[in-house]
Amino acid sequence: MLYNLSKKIIESIYGKEDSKLELYVYGLELLLSSAVGTVLLIVLGIVVGALIESIIFIIAFSGIRIFAGGFHSRSFILCNLITVLNFVIVLIIYRCFYDILFSPYVYSIVFIITFVLCVLFAPVVNINNPINDDLQKRNKAKALTVITIDAIFYFSLLFVFEMKQIAIILPSLLSVDIFIVIPKFNKLRRNKNEEV
Repeated sequence: MLYNLSKKIIESIYGKEDSKLELYVYGLELLLSSAVGTVLLIVLGIVVGALIESIIFIIAFSGIRIFAGGFHSRSFILCNLITVLNFVIVLIIYRCFYDILFSPYVYSIVFIITFVLCVLFAPVVNINNPINDDLQKRNKAKALTVITIDAIFYFSLLFVFEMKQIAIILPSLLSVDIFIVIPKFNKLRRNKNEEV
């Protein structure tokens, strides 16, 4: 569906003979899928009375995932479904453990875990989109910078300005951690199966 729509739009702009047509179609398909995912999260946030939380989730989750990489699904539809399901799980954790999320100890532990996982594993490179060593180093540095900025915002907005909704960053970061670790476990499992 998104592919056909993207192809029609790109063909109307560039014509059917452009040598980079498929690249443009893929780029537009990715852009449209991201827009659909973002709109779904915001609408879901409005429906469940968590608009601010949904916006914070989108910023925290996407901000790190862009540079840290991690698990990728096989289709844009599945990607959006997983992201929406991820947000629902994060929101449930946020609401169930609301009081615990305000502890400076929990705050410190979650940010340390995320930081260490990014140091060890980020960026997780997708097989379909390999990147060179220089870009890997830059993406790791950017992911660590985003985590540091998130930590500063979290601390200042929660503890200084008492903006309680910011606490959703913690389960959001834990979900990023899971998406970073899944490909590593999958790779270990594949390697182990190949040895047998």
